[in-house]
Amino acid sequence: MNHREDIDGLRALAVVPIVLFHFGAALLSGGYVGVDVFFVISGFVIARSIAADVDAGRFSVRAFYVRRVCRILPALVVTVAITTVAAIWLLLPEDLVTHFRSVAAIGGFSSNIFFWRSSGYFEAAAQTRPLLHSWSLAVEEQFYFFAPVPLALLHRRWPRGWLRAILIVAAGSLAVSIAMVFTAPTAGYFLLPSRAWELLLGAAVARASAAPSQKPMAREGLAALGLAMVAGSMVLLDEKSAFPGWNALFPCVGTVLIILAGTGAGRMPVANRLLSTAGPRAIGRISYSLYLVHWPIVAFFQYRLMRPPTASEGAAMLIVSIALAALSWRFVEEPVRRYAYRLRDVPRAQWRVIGVGLAVSTTLIAAGLAGAAAGGWPQRFPGYHPVAVSGQELWGGATCFNENPSRPIARRADRCTRTHGQGGRVLLWGDSHAAHYMPGLIAEQRALDRTVLQYTFAGCPPIFAYFSAARIGCSQSNARVPALIRHYGITRVVIAARWDEVPWRTLQQLHLTVAALQRLGVRVTVIGPSPIFGVTPQAFDYLSGQAGHRTGTAVARLDPGMTALVRREAARAEYVDPLPSLCPNGACPYRSGSTWLYADDGHLSAAGSRQAARAFMIAALTRGP
Repeated sequence: MNHREDIDGLRALAVVPIVLFHFGAALLSGGYVGVDVFFVISGFVIARSIAADVDAGRFSVRAFYVRRVCRILPALVVTVAITTVAAIWLLLPEDLVTHFRSVAAIGGFSSNIFFWRSSGYFEAAAQTRPLLHSWSLAVEEQFYFFAPVPLALLHRRWPRGWLRAILIVAAGSLAVSIAMVFTAPTAGYFLLPSRAWELLLGAAVARASAAPSQKPMAREGLAALGLAMVAGSMVLLDEKSAFPGWNALFPCVGTVLIILAGTGAGRMPVANRLLSTAGPRAIGRISYSLYLVHWPIVAFFQYRLMRPPTASEGAAMLIVSIALAALSWRFVEEPVRRYAYRLRDVPRAQWRVIGVGLAVSTTLIAAGLAGAAAGGWPQRFPGYHPVAVSGQELWGGATCFNENPSRPIARRADRCTRTHGQGGRVLLWGDSHAAHYMPGLIAEQRALDRTVLQYTFAGCPPIFAYFSAARIGCSQSNARVPALIRHYGITRVVIAARWDEVPWRTLQQLHLTVAALQRLGVRVTVIGPSPIFGVTPQAFDYLSGQAGHRTGTAVARLDPGMTALVRREAARAEYVDPLPSLCPNGACPYRSGSTWLYADDGHLSAAGSRQAARAFMIAALTRGP
C-alpha cells in the first residue's frame, strides 16, 4: 500500500486534543473525541490493508493477527508493566486491587467491559485509575476478532456491495449508540456495539480510489468541512454532552471527509498538506505510545495530589509524555514493526508470534488476578488502617432500599415507614443519596414529629422522565409514586439524589416532576447535591497528611454548573442546599476527632447523617403545614 503521510498527521490531530483535555486544557472541552477520530482511522487502515492483501492474493487471518499483535501488544505491555510498578508504590491497598483487576481485564481484551461495570469515564473516582484509557484499545481488539474475515470475503466476493453492506451494519450500530445514550449511557460509551459504526465508517471508504470529486475546489471544500467538524466538536462538546450517539457523527464524519479529500491523484487539499508536514507527522508516528503513556502520568498525579493539574503542571506532564512516547516508539514500536515486516512470508515464525501474544495475554490475566488476590499488600502503608463506617446498614435493607435494577421497589410502602409522628406523612423519594439521610432522621425522630415513608432505589433518580434499560425497575418504581401519594395520604414529597450522575437531558426534566407532584396537592422539597470527594475520606485523610489532626476537611468535587441547574429546575419547589451546612466556607469536614462523617466518597455515615438531620433535613421536612 502507498503510505499516506496525511494519515500520520490525522493521528496527531486525534491524540493531541486527548492529551491536552486530560491535562486540563479548558478550551478543548471535547478533546476526548480524539478517540473517535482514532477509531475511524483504525477502521480505514485495517480495511485498506485487508483489501490490498486480498487483491495481492496473500490475505490470511494468521498474518493479520501477527500484525495486530506486533502493533498493539509490545508498547501496551511495557506501559502496563511500568504503570503497575508505580501503582505498587503509590496506590493504597483497595485501589491497587482495582488496578490489578484492570490488568487482568487488559489481558482478556475486555478492559472496556471492566471499566463499564466499575465506573463511568468522567466520574471523579475514574480519573485516578491509571489504566482507564485502555478501554479504547479493548474496543479495537474486539473489532479485530469479528471484522477481518467478513471484510475479506466482502471484498473478494461482492466488491461492488462493499460500501452498501458496511454502511448498513454501521447504521445499525449507530442506531444502538443513539438509543444507548438515552437508555444505558455508560454502556454506550464503553462497549463495542455502540462504537463499531465508527470503525466501520473508516472501513467504508477504504476501497475509494479517488475523492468524490476531482475538482480542486471541491476537494478543498471537503477537507475544510471535515477539519471544521473535527475541530468544532473538540471545542463545542464537553463532558455533559450526550455521547457517543449523534454527537459522535461530527468528528467521525469529519475524519471521513478529510480521508476522502486526500484520496486519489492530483494536488492534495491545503488541510491534508498541512497534516502531511513534518511536525504533525512526527507526533502522528508516536501517537500510539503518546496515548498509552500520558494517562498514567496524570492519573497518578491526580491520585496523590487529589486535584487536577494546573496549566504549568499540565505543560510539564506534556513534555514528559512526549519524551517517553518518543522512547517507546524508538525502542519498542519500531523494532517490533520491522520484525513483523520480515515475518510476512514466514508462516512458522508467524505462529510463534501468535503463541507469544497469547502467552503474554495469559500472563497479564494471571498476574492481575494474583495481584488482586493479594489484597493490595496493606503492609506497604503501615499507618493506613481503614475501618468500616456505619451508615448503609441503617438504610432499611433490600425492602426500603432496592438494589435490584431489574425489579421495582416493593408495593407495600408501609413496610418502610421509618419514623412516626403527628405532623403528617412525608415520602422520601430518591436514590442512595436520599437513603443516606434516613439514619439521621430516625435518630432525631422526636424532633421531627413526622411519619416518613422511605422509597429509595440505588442509582434511580426521582424524575418521572428517567429511563434506563440497565435499570428497568427504576422507571417502574417512579411511575408508582402518584398512586403511593394518594393511597397513603402523603402531604409532602422530599426528593434527593446524586444529581451529578443524572444525564443532563434528564436533569432538565426535573421541573416537570415537581409540577406533576404539585398537581397531586403535595408540598415538594428538592434536596440539592451533597459533597462528592472522588476518594474515600479515609484515603484522603492518609494521603493529605491530615490523619494526625483533630479534624479533616476536603473540597467537594462538584460541578457548579450542575448545582446551578438543579437549583433552577427546582425553582417551583422548596429547595434545600446542603453545602452551606456540610461545607462551611467551601471546606467539607469529613472527620471530627475519630468520628467519620462519611462512609465512602459521597455517602454520609450514621454520624454525618445525624448532623445533616439537625442542620437542614428536619427543617426541610417540617417547614410549613
